Amino acid sequence: MDRFNGQDRSDHTGLKTAPLTQVSISHVEQASVGVTGPPARLKQLFRQSQILSTSRHSPLPISGGLCHVPNVYGDEDIRNILRTAEVLERWGSQPVHLPLISPYTGTPFPAANAYSLIEAICVEALTKPLYFDKLAESAVLQMSNSQREIPLSSCLILHYRTSLISETIISDVTNKLSPTAVQRQDLLDWVIQETYIPNQLNANPSLPQNSKLAVVGMACRMPGGADNVEKFWELLVDGEDTHTTVPPDRFDVETHFDPNDEIENTIGTRFGNFISNPGLFDAGFFNMSPREVR
Repeated sequence: MDRFNGQDRSDHTGLKTAPLTQVSISHVEQASVGVTGPPARLKQLFRQSQILSTSRHSPLPISGGLCHVPNVYGDEDIRNILRTAEVLERWGSQPVHLPLISPYTGTPFPAANAYSLIEAICVEALTKPLYFDKLAESAVLQMSNSQREIPLSSCLILHYRTSLISETIISDVTNKLSPTAVQRQDLLDWVIQETYIPNQLNANPSLPQNSKLAVVGMACRMPGGADNVEKFWELLVDGEDTHTTVPPDRFDVETHFDPNDEIENTIGTRFGNFISNPGLFDAGFFNMSPREVR
């Protein structure tokens, strides 16, 4: 494959291909390689390539949006994301205390503050392939460097659920650290463990600094135009009532209103609590197609 240079390029037939129709490598690990592109072009690629046609492969449909595709996103997309999320205003001055390893280079992100770190993560998430086979070696190297004077006798790996890739990475780390004792813990199991002593309803809760769960982000869409946490908090502080008549974008309330609640397919009230723009939600997260949303 040739490297995309930001312009339309030619395929093996000499015909130019538009960026959105190109095929790119999205991830690489010891046992597999991910290839992203339009289904028709991927089928053509696997049919015509002597190497790929004889390989074991399976389709992985993308429902939450493309990522790791340099032919689709560019610098302007990164800037728009950071500007819309107000990353500079919210996190710009926060220092980076612990190294975060890049799955593209296999080395820690060279970021001195949170803004630079988030920017680098966005760039890699949208435009760079993932090289999972680099993570284990880099993680072991980072741990070894931090324990130069004290031998590394034990290691605790915290992970969130398991997948084939995560199991491969953890296995590689464990093998590279041998004979160091390696333990692992699923964060989800840890979070949902009982916080209080059974049969002691009046037991005092633990101190905040000992909490197992931290809220690192929050969003909401509530009635009364509260489309973010700040507006929702204002509604609560002011004690506003969001009870209102059925908006016209839902249905014609007069056509479907029956005060006696006797007519079929009608309602007995004109009022309720409604969010604005009900169709603007992450339909892919709920496994709903755009047609279902409309």
